[in-house]
Amino acid sequence: LDDEGIDLPLEPFGSGFVSMGPAVDAFETALLSGKMLHNGNPVLNWQAGNIVVDTDASGNRKPTKNRSFDKIDGIVAAIMACGISQKFEEPAMPYVMYLT
Repeated sequence: LDDEGIDLPLEPFGSGFVSMGPAVDAFETALLSGKMLHNGNPVLNWQAGNIVVDTDASGNRKPTKNRSFDKIDGIVAAIMACGISQKFEEPAMPYVMYLT
C-alpha cells in the first residue's frame, strides 16, 4: 500500500482470547443480524467451514489454526475487522466483504 501512496492507520490486534473474544462476539452479532454480507463468496464459505473455535474458562472465544482442517485466514481477517470496528462509530452501512 505504501508503494501506491495509500496511508492507512494501523491498529494493533492480538491473536489471544483478550483481543479475539470481543471480536468473535462482534462478528457473530454482525453475521446473525444480517449486517455481515459476503456476496456468497465460495472461498469465504469454504474457510467458514474450516474454522474451529477455542473457548477459555471465561467464555471468550477465538479461532484456532491448530485444530482447523484447512485455511481460515479470510474469516480470521473478517473477525479482526469486526473487532477493530467496535472502536469506532457504528457503521450506517452493512459490512460488505468481497474476496477476489
